[in-house]
Amino acid sequence: TANVPEGKKLTEGQTVKAKATVTGKTESKEGTATVGKAEEQTAPPTITEPKAGDKTISGTGVPGAKVSVTKEDKGGTGQGSPIAKDVLVGNDGKWTAEVPDGVNLEEGDTILATQKEDGKDESDQAQAKVKGKETPTPQKPSVTYPYTNIDKGDTKKVTPDIKDKDGKTTTPDTTPEVVQPGNGVIVTPNKDGSIDVTVPKDYDGPDTITVDITVKVDGKDIPTKLVIRVNNGGEVEIPGIKYKDHYIPTYPVYVSVPDKKEPVQDIFTHEQYIFGYPDDTIRPDGDMTRAEAIAVVARLQKLDLSDKTSNIYKDTKAGMWYNAAINAAFREGYLLEKEGENIRPNDKITRAELALLISHIDKKNDTVAPFEDVKGHKFEAAINQAYGNERIKGYPDGTFKPDNSITRAEVATMLNKLYDRYPDKNYIDANQNLVHNYKDMSYKGHWGYYELVEAYHTHKFARLANNMEEWKSIIK
Repeated sequence: TANVPEGKKLTEGQTVKAKATVTGKTESKEGTATVGKAEEQTAPPTITEPKAGDKTISGTGVPGAKVSVTKEDKGGTGQGSPIAKDVLVGNDGKWTAEVPDGVNLEEGDTILATQKEDGKDESDQAQAKVKGKETPTPQKPSVTYPYTNIDKGDTKKVTPDIKDKDGKTTTPDTTPEVVQPGNGVIVTPNKDGSIDVTVPKDYDGPDTITVDITVKVDGKDIPTKLVIRVNNGGEVEIPGIKYKDHYIPTYPVYVSVPDKKEPVQDIFTHEQYIFGYPDDTIRPDGDMTRAEAIAVVARLQKLDLSDKTSNIYKDTKAGMWYNAAINAAFREGYLLEKEGENIRPNDKITRAELALLISHIDKKNDTVAPFEDVKGHKFEAAINQAYGNERIKGYPDGTFKPDNSITRAEVATMLNKLYDRYPDKNYIDANQNLVHNYKDMSYKGHWGYYELVEAYHTHKFARLANNMEEWKSIIK
């Protein structure tokens, strides 16, 4: 057998010539052959990673094809001890070969497998290394919610896979805690751990929604996520393929794609939630009032701002710009002050008060913040929660200063983290002609420059694999 040199290729109709020589004998006459039409080759099968001592070897292949499996001899010869021959690949695309008596799989062995379809050449060899037996590690409780498709105007129950510390299916200790995603979407937890998801007919938010959920199992809080894909009319489109979310394929589908196309990116919109002042300033180091902070959170949560009355708190006045936001936050249970009390809308909001405000929205955790000056503070639990979710940091001297006022730049930084808003610095740098730079905060003229640009510009973006943003355009 002679190998065709790398870079050379035999084509139909070519003539191949060969001579044979034997030591001590005259060279043979030249023989010739014409290259015939190439037969299509079967694709190699896959091999599920085998482990030492396994009595079966399995993998996937082309339904109806036959797979042959060999344990390779030491030295990488490509030859070895046959394990199975002509194992039929099932209609589900899976195959399993029994390891015969006398053949032992040891760590480091190489398993070879080929596949052949009728009318095609046998495939190249697939390889897999035998892995050593793993020592079982202690199990921890786990909660997994399946990726869920839902149509606008529908309600769907999502049931998680809940395992206890022994890996057995179980139910939660208590009803899960959820963070409402806003945009009119309602997620309702049930005692059995399932979540009822309702999407309004007029929903106009992002196509993909991530809901933070905390489920208590075996006395431990398990943080997890539910990812929801909102469909337009119930049909999900993938380039070249369409399927209904109620249709479940039961066999492999092979698609020929003649042209390589770039994957379609989902494009989302982040709305402006911090506004400048009439004198063209943004005041990054300026204090934020309680009313301004409540209004910012109401915008980000997309709350209903239609009620502009001033009937809930004693110190709100008719016709004030903040009434709608305060009323909406009160209805959602975000505010500590009870009806008939004072809300102090024009007081500066403190660092601790902002932590309390977002604690009603953010996910729960058991972290204890290391700041000595928050021990015993009336909002200590909210500060611990914000610290555990990495929304806040302390000062270099190890304090948090909970009763200090908080600046507009600090608020933007804190809320951007809470709402997964990450400024695309490359886009902002390259498109300064589109970015509004306020007269009191020039380009990169403040430590919070990028965070504030994220907050005061409505923009379209794609979500990257690392959860960062790739800005596509600035809207306003």
